[in-house]
Amino acid sequence: NPPREQAIPWFDSDNVAVSVAQPSTTQVPILFLVGEEGANIPVPLIEAAHGLIPMSRLVKAAGSGHSVYFEKPCEFNSVPDGFFAELTG
Repeated sequence: NPPREQAIPWFDSDNVAVSVAQPSTTQVPILFLVGEEGANIPVPLIEAAHGLIPMSRLVKAAGSGHSVYFEKPCEFNSVPDGFFAELTG
C-alpha cells in the first residue's frame, strides 16, 4: 500500500491524551456490549471504561466471544433496541 494522507487531518495520534477524569464528564449515553468470553479486548478493560463513565451501561453477552453480532445476533440487536427505548422514554 502506498502512503496515504491522514484520514482525519486534524487528528494527531502522537499527541492524544485523555485524562481519567474526562470520560466521567460526558453527557452522552454509552452502551458497552461485550462477549463475556471475548479475548481481543479484555472484559476487565471494558468494565474499567464503564466504571469511568456515569451514563454508560455494560451488558455482557453470555457464552459469546469477541463477535457478539455473529455469535448472538438476537442479543446483539435486542440490547441496543432496549437501550435506545429507555433513552427515548
